[in-house]
Amino acid sequence: FFFFQAEDGIRDFCLSRGLGDVYKRQSLLFEIYYTEIAETFVPKHRIMSAFEQKLEVPDKKYQYLLFAADPYETIAFKIPNLEIDKNEGKFYFNWDKDSKLYTLQLFFKERSDKPLPALPQKPSSFNPIGARF
Repeated sequence: FFFFQAEDGIRDFCLSRGLGDVYKRQSLLFEIYYTEIAETFVPKHRIMSAFEQKLEVPDKKYQYLLFAADPYETIAFKIPNLEIDKNEGKFYFNWDKDSKLYTLQLFFKERSDKPLPALPQKPSSFNPIGARF
């Protein structure tokens, strides 16, 4: 596979980034036209860890979204390594065989600041082992 660059000219695509519903979650929308796809083939996608790929030095801040369709080479998009919300309506993909358009939209889960656990309290009195009476 290779990492997609807009100027490679092999296929058309539309990438959109925005804020989601009232929860203000970040989302990504991918629209990829596969104009020369084989009639019986349906495009596929998968999420890949930065540590699975072998083309770049792994960076834990990112993950990769891959798209595959015959006769095209697999393409990959480098996306933030945030948890993806796969609940109904938050992860959508569709293949329109008439227009040859593969659409995928994903939402990242809302990140919340978790309070740090309380630190252990200082003991009221401390006698080192050798100083006990």
